[in-house]
Amino acid sequence: MKHFVLFFTIFTLFSILGCTSQTVNIKETSSKNAEPTNTEYAVGLTSPGNVNKNTDFKLEAKFTNNKDSEIRITHGEQLFTFYIADKKGNTINHYPIKSLGVVRGIPSKGTVVEPYTFNIDVAGEYEVWAVANFEISENNANKKHQLPTLKQALVVR
Repeated sequence: MKHFVLFFTIFTLFSILGCTSQTVNIKETSSKNAEPTNTEYAVGLTSPGNVNKNTDFKLEAKFTNNKDSEIRITHGEQLFTFYIADKKGNTINHYPIKSLGVVRGIPSKGTVVEPYTFNIDVAGEYEVWAVANFEISENNANKKHQLPTLKQALVVR
């Protein structure tokens, strides 16, 4: 039964992606110095890996425009939404996603880097990731995009 559900989910995902009028190739990166290849847009996350409890730490998410031309995107107050979850999968940081309204041009091969500072008061193992939420006008239509980074482990001592 698990295999059927997995197969059905993958089939549905490919069916949906196959129906879009313009393919957006996405490569997630998690390494500090990893360079995306052959993609139009790429996202990545820099995380400290280990932190002390009750001490501020910083995450940085990066969005790269790999196209040969400038793009104009619309997003909320921040391009990225950051997530921190405990080992049970419960998200421990909460903040509202602001409505769309910021319009930003990103030049060809340009990047946007956004920091996020947080502190955790309970020692343990956590996962951190970020999601770029934006709209872009393509072929006279606005298309919403949500590009997640790879999840990374964070150990709080």
